[in-house]
Amino acid sequence: MYRYETVGYLNWANQLLAHIQANPKPGKVNRLIQSATVKAVNSNGQFYRWNYLQAVYFAGDSYENMAQAATILGIPAPASQLKLQALPTRMVLHEGSPIRFPDT
Repeated sequence: MYRYETVGYLNWANQLLAHIQANPKPGKVNRLIQSATVKAVNSNGQFYRWNYLQAVYFAGDSYENMAQAATILGIPAPASQLKLQALPTRMVLHEGSPIRFPDT
């Protein structure tokens, strides 16, 4: 699951980057773009080390930087609130624990 989330965040970040670069004033958000790029590179590094949870965190942070840059330029950034909902909670299951479903 973390692999898919990682790819999703990086795809969203890349889509926003294309919109940001098409904007007449992309230089206004250079620091955020650079930060997002570093985080995306770190995400790829963690991904290829099979550290998928850390890859998700870096990818999500990269997307958040791009979303912030897009917002500054007046570009809509859909789903910018999903990061808080998408990242996993750490639930410890013990032998004999019932299977948990979203509504239970």
